[in-house]
Amino acid sequence: MITIHRSADRGQTTLDWLKSRHSFSFGDYQNPQRIHFGALCVLNEDWIKPASGFPQHPHRNMEIITIILSGSLEHHDSMGNKGIITAGEVQHMSAGTGIVHAEFNPSKKEKTHLLQIWIEPKLRNLPPEYCQKKFVSERNKLHILVSGKRHTNSLFMQQDAIITRGIFDEEFKYMPKKNKKIFLLVISGKAKINKELVEEGDCVETDEPIEIIPKKEIDVVVIEV
Repeated sequence: MITIHRSADRGQTTLDWLKSRHSFSFGDYQNPQRIHFGALCVLNEDWIKPASGFPQHPHRNMEIITIILSGSLEHHDSMGNKGIITAGEVQHMSAGTGIVHAEFNPSKKEKTHLLQIWIEPKLRNLPPEYCQKKFVSERNKLHILVSGKRHTNSLFMQQDAIITRGIFDEEFKYMPKKNKKIFLLVISGKAKINKELVEEGDCVETDEPIEIIPKKEIDVVVIEV
């Protein structure tokens, strides 16, 4: 079975410095039909205005993944990590027993466009961890960004899940592992997925293999949980 959630139906937060679109209940957007998808409980798409951002705030027992789509994000946290994440980079924090951090758009001119993903860990109250990595995309291939296995070419999280990203202008097929489900977000472009037309901002949920037939070059994030 395949379920399509259209971009226009996502939750919204609009502030003077932030625009967000929520795939699941978050903040003031509360939808009892959209609580989580397996261990995946947050997928926010954020646009942060220049010289703005999130002040210090805590997290606990959550795997937090940030994918920078354009612009940059300055990060500092209670573990002493400090730096700037740029487009093409992915950040992972395992909040574990607790972490406090802040995130700001350091640019005075350019917006920051990002995805933030929260996944429940399989083990609780572990020591916090932090890492980030630059990824170079190869067309018509899903690249593993974060997974529950330690690889030199991807980041590690405390959950048996896989987050991948790919840009396609050719037909592509993806088969989830046994007993796993797929959540797909269209970042940009247009395609038929299992004969359903999807466009920018649309989401797909399924436990079946998927076939992507691009109508226009398509950029997708696929989360298998």
